[in-house]
Amino acid sequence: MQPVKINLPITGTAEELVNKARMAVEKQSGRFTGDDNQGSFSLQVMGSAIAGEYFVDGQELIISITEKPFFVPASVIEKFLLSQVS
Repeated sequence: MQPVKINLPITGTAEELVNKARMAVEKQSGRFTGDDNQGSFSLQVMGSAIAGEYFVDGQELIISITEKPFFVPASVIEKFLLSQVS
């Protein structure tokens, strides 16, 4: 699978956004490793794995989804991520 890139604007601090992302992933019993600059995550959604990496570039959180269910469009994942960290 070609990685899917998602750019999320950072409002507030990178630390706040990363902490929101960490809580969202861990709430789904996922794994989240990293710090305010970069890291990785993985979780199971409806029996399928979603995994990726992230890094902070200025006022953007750049996420690279490296594993996702074939039937879930990247736009759905992006919308979900925005809802969890906004």
